[in-house]
Order: sequence, then C-alpha cells, then structure tokens
Amino acid sequence: AGAEEILRSEGELIVLIGPGSLGDGGRVTRPVEIRKIMALDAAAGDKHWEASDVVAAGTMAVDGEHVYYFNFDSKRAKCLDRKSGNVAWTSQPLPSPAKQTSFFSSRLVVQDGVVLFASGEFSGMTKSGGGAGRADTLTALSAEMGQTMWTGKHLPSGYSSPENLFVIDGIVWCDSSSNGKLDGTVVGMDLKTGQIKRQF
Repeated sequence: AGAEEILRSEGELIVLIGPGSLGDGGRVTRPVEIRKIMALDAAAGDKHWEASDVVAAGTMAVDGEHVYYFNFDSKRAKCLDRKSGNVAWTSQPLPSPAKQTSFFSSRLVVQDGVVLFASGEFSGMTKSGGGAGRADTLTALSAEMGQTMWTGKHLPSGYSSPENLFVIDGIVWCDSSSNGKLDGTVVGMDLKTGQIKRQF
C-alpha cells in the first residue's frame, strides 16, 4: 500500500493512500475498493486526521475549507471538512462510467465556490476506435452545500487520459479532441450559470 495522489494546500498535504492494487498500468478495470485520505502537516509530517472511502482515481480536490472527491461505489460526490475530516455533504447520484478503467478517469475541479464534475460516462468506456465521439455530462455543485447548480455537456476530450476541464477567469473550458474525426471545438461556460460565453 502507498500514496497514489498527493495534494498540497496551505501547509497541509492531503494524501490518497491505496491498497496497492493499481498494477503496472496495463488495460485493466480498476477495483472498486476502500482507500484512505490522510491530512498531514507538510513540514512536520504530523497527522491531522484520516478518513476512508471509495475514492475514484483523479477526482480528489481541495480548497481552503474542504476536501472533495467522487465515490465510485455510491456514484456521489462527497465533501469532507478540512479541519476534522468529517463528512460535510454528499451530493445526489451523478452520471459516471459503468466501471473504472486504467486508461481513464473522471475529473473533479473546485474553484470559487463551485465543484465541477466531468463524469465521462461515455468517454470512460471507449478505448478502441480513436476515442469517444459523444459528449458526457458536466455537473456544477455548490461547494458549500453540494446541491446541483447547473448541468451541461462536456465535450469528448483526451484519449486514454482523464477528461479535459479547466477554469480560467470564471470560465469553464472543455474541448472536442478525443479523436481525429472531431472538429476540435473549444467551449467556455460561465462558472456560476453554465451559460456558453465563448466557442471557437
């Protein structure tokens, strides 16, 4: 067992610790299993708290008050209090792939009070044929309470990689780039409302 993901924020390390089952990177289905989230002092190494849950790969994120991730078993986003590790909220069920694969992961990003989840319910199931060719679901949740603020289309992006999802100056960006048959469209949506602001 060992660290699979490490986030550093405000003098603290948030570490995702797995049971050592990820293998050698081959094309496999990731097991749905419990992992530990540990908060450590970045300088001294002292443990602040520890929690356990089914944390989907690539979905852990942190801000000044909370730690967020997607639970692949319950299909819900979860939020932990940054000080205690206690559960602050759990979202309603969200779209997600039918299984976790080694060549893909959903993407969760938090910015300015909004938690964005690019599910990859189609992209996460497509390996051959040049990548996914249809949009997945993008869900915006309130970082404070976990309720859905808006949903939209997340264009098929990346090939054998996590979903593309960026927030720049209050605009959420994604692109249509998962295979050579797509037109490469880039879309920018308002972070708070999901309204399309830019497209090229």
